[in-house]
Amino acid sequence: MGEATNRTRSVIAVGIVIALLVPSLGYLGGLGIAKAQDEVPPFRIGMLQPIGSLNPFTAIEDSDYIVFNAVYDRLTTWSEDWEPKENLAEDWRVLSWEAADDPQTEADEGANRHWQYDVRDGVQWHDGQPFTAEDVNYTLNLNLNEDPRFWAFTPYISPQIFDHAEVNKTSTSTVDLYLKVPCLQIDTMSLPIVPKHIFGEMTPDEVLDFTNDHPIGTGPFKFVEYVTGDHVTLVANENYTWGKPKIETLQIVFYGSDQVMAEALKAGDIEIARFPRALTYDSLKDQANISTAEVRANYWSDIGFNCYPDAPSSVNPLLRDENVRQAIHYATNKQFLIDIVFGGYADEGTGLTFKATPQWWFDPGDDKFEFNLTKANETLDAAGYDWNNQHTVRVAGPGNPYANPNTPLEFELLVINTAPEDVATAPYLKAWWEIVGVNVDIIYLDENELETRIYWNADHEIYLWYWSGMPDPRYILEVQTSNEIWGWSDNFWTNETYDALYMEQLNQTGATRNATIQQMLRINYLSSPFIVTAYPWFLFAYRTDKWTGWGDLSAHPGRSYWFYYQPNAMLMEVEPIGAEEGGGGVSDAVIIAVAIVVLVAIVAIASYFLLKKKPEEPAKPSEPTP
Repeated sequence: MGEATNRTRSVIAVGIVIALLVPSLGYLGGLGIAKAQDEVPPFRIGMLQPIGSLNPFTAIEDSDYIVFNAVYDRLTTWSEDWEPKENLAEDWRVLSWEAADDPQTEADEGANRHWQYDVRDGVQWHDGQPFTAEDVNYTLNLNLNEDPRFWAFTPYISPQIFDHAEVNKTSTSTVDLYLKVPCLQIDTMSLPIVPKHIFGEMTPDEVLDFTNDHPIGTGPFKFVEYVTGDHVTLVANENYTWGKPKIETLQIVFYGSDQVMAEALKAGDIEIARFPRALTYDSLKDQANISTAEVRANYWSDIGFNCYPDAPSSVNPLLRDENVRQAIHYATNKQFLIDIVFGGYADEGTGLTFKATPQWWFDPGDDKFEFNLTKANETLDAAGYDWNNQHTVRVAGPGNPYANPNTPLEFELLVINTAPEDVATAPYLKAWWEIVGVNVDIIYLDENELETRIYWNADHEIYLWYWSGMPDPRYILEVQTSNEIWGWSDNFWTNETYDALYMEQLNQTGATRNATIQQMLRINYLSSPFIVTAYPWFLFAYRTDKWTGWGDLSAHPGRSYWFYYQPNAMLMEVEPIGAEEGGGGVSDAVIIAVAIVVLVAIVAIASYFLLKKKPEEPAKPSEPTP
């Protein structure tokens, strides 16, 4: 019984030691759990513009394309410094289309009319299906559908320029794209590639009606849900070809105003947002744990005019007169808008190309429309627009080629009610233009209404909006061609010389191409179907207490999530602070090492108590036997 009692006491002692040490292990384990949890907090982006459509073939909003950029890969893409870069195509080349060459002539009619892409192997769709060249072939040909409603990606792959695509007959990982005209800009094919095994089951009509509530792509993030008007949730694609993003859960959260969004950022409810109003942005500059960045972007704000000759009769046709548009151009004080509306965070607008890509930017020189109310009045006088008897508005004179005599220069000015910079701009425009006899009635509406009036009805007159585009100007220049009437053209402007020059520059490179593009930009600028008021900078504010790896957004304009033509560098690299060290600053190695020491101690103590022998007592003397 004594030996059993000692062993019992030893076991109790070991239990006490373990009870004392196990909490330490629990603490260390807790650090490990905390570390795992700290590695995967949601990364939340604030945004003002809600989702319009999750179908790439019907989407228009920036927010739509930001989601697509996370979900879908492109055929080719751009680096954070706006250099062409591989994506689903790992290599490409421009060849001659042999079948288009006339052997009876010395010229090669097929030159630069065959684009060939080598498609990457080993890529998977988010549903586990293998990605193949057939998906690329299907996507390209779907965009070349004869149905004119397939205009979502015409600036990349217009049916006026491209003929058809097919998988190469000798290499199943190569896609051949054939062109109706020569073109050398092969590395500008940055449109999203969709899965044939989903879209290919539908007719073209069904594709356009498809809500695509759960987009399936090959991109760095998988779609989880869209709670209408509230948020979008995505999760990291663990099988992404270029490595899993360090963000585990990505959310885009929608807000009704930039002030509310700013408060959410200060409270830590979101990690980053772009603020269109300088006042709101400036209010975040001195906040703890918040950094800011000003980025010159591929983006401009504009005043647009409906120049469509076949517009509904409700549209005042006097906007088709470029004299009217030029007078309004003179009567628009761009520098004032930059100073007051954009808080100085913008460059003065000139042409269709962006100040952020200086190699393509347009300088009007002596042709510049400086703010000059005298010139505005003189322009209207010369075009035969006299003041009415009350001197309240100018009217068309006899022989006006666009409207009946006495038709007033009165128009609707459409303004998106959720665009604070446009809401602030409109009253200034109204005041300046009234001085020269052009009256506008400001109509505030939501962006969906504006899109309907422009793209589906063409019953708009003057409007405030914006444009963005990829680094190469082919995209934004295409928007103003006749090809885009009832497509992406929102001003319905056409010019035969501009169209001809556009086709010329497709087959040019270097200085020759740029010279042609500068001619196009001058034609468009002087005609003024757009008044590009400013190149606003993107104003970002982001939290630095929980996330790192932001990089220099200002130095690398393609790094921010708003540049939606590439698998975004920032979203691939940003990570929680302490992700490598663990939630409490204790690394995996330290946790394991301490745990081993503790376990060894437990074993040693247990061995001591269980194996230690009690000292032998001296043998009792034998009692004499009776």
